Amino acid sequence: MRGGGSLVAALVAAGTLAGCTGVPKAATSVPSAADTPYACPEPASAPLPEWARTGFSPPDQPVAHLVSEQGLVVAVPFGWPLRERQPEGRANKVLWVAQRYAGGPMLIEARRQSDTAIVRRELPQGPGPSTIDLPRRGCWRLDLTWSGVHDRIYLRYLGPAD
Repeated sequence: MRGGGSLVAALVAAGTLAGCTGVPKAATSVPSAADTPYACPEPASAPLPEWARTGFSPPDQPVAHLVSEQGLVVAVPFGWPLRERQPEGRANKVLWVAQRYAGGPMLIEARRQSDTAIVRRELPQGPGPSTIDLPRRGCWRLDLTWSGVHDRIYLRYLGPAD
């Protein structure tokens, strides 16, 4: 599913330093980036971005998908809903479609909204079809790295009986 200049693969926070004046500053009521709730949307059923349509017929058909923050990768969850444990015969299948790909693996660092622990996954062949299992229900922020490109996407995982 790779072709042309784009690869079909099915699927920093800026900080401000305060000057030190020796005077304690009042705590802010504005949440920090770490405290901000994740945005975990449901997949939208719409045509994929034009660069992500290779292999889909007709190419402009509506497909349930999510687009990353920078718009550089699309996740097409064929195993929707994603679950911490799928029933027998189902899997958390995600097709990753990357706008640019120059070879190598895709690395995933996943953080659940309510945790500080990082769950790491690797797709050795890079963006493309995958099974992405994450250990618990919740909204997960996935930091993706492939071919020197970085982007972020959010995926919701339900519990086994939700």
